[in-house]
Amino acid sequence: MSSIDHNATVQIARPIPPPIIRPSTGPWLGPPVRLRAALRATWALVGIACGGVLTVATVLKPDARGYGTHEALGMEPCGFVFMAGLPCPTCGMTTSFAYLMHGQPLASLKAQPAGFLLCIVTVVLMVASLIAAMRGEIVTINWERVGAVRLSLTVGFVLVGGWAIKLAMGFATGAYPLR
Repeated sequence: MSSIDHNATVQIARPIPPPIIRPSTGPWLGPPVRLRAALRATWALVGIACGGVLTVATVLKPDARGYGTHEALGMEPCGFVFMAGLPCPTCGMTTSFAYLMHGQPLASLKAQPAGFLLCIVTVVLMVASLIAAMRGEIVTINWERVGAVRLSLTVGFVLVGGWAIKLAMGFATGAYPLR
């Protein structure tokens, strides 16, 4: 007589599940998606707005000081410059755009490094949004991968870094503090 253990458990081999691809580890860009008419119109407006900003920058004469070009648009001079004798974190943005649109990238970088990068982003956004509006599809961005914190830190780093470079160049050349 053989003894059988009726209380024994039987383990069945299960297939190993495929690895889970989390959005934070997937590709940065996804497949193109079709756009409805309203979104096509929205992207067209984004492209036109970017084009408007770039057109204004092209028409403006860059201020040789490296900041203050916005005053030609009827805006007030920077209060931070007036109070502190130093440029604010965004001083030189309009000047930087104007220099780059006039084909002077080194002067644009000197006026405001963050403005130089922002102008390039504006050109790319204009082209991409107009293409999306015309073709009716747009490549998706994996915002989970990009992440709000990462995006915010990058933008902050670019702004503060551009300001630090502008200040360092100004102190090195004796241009700051302003008198």
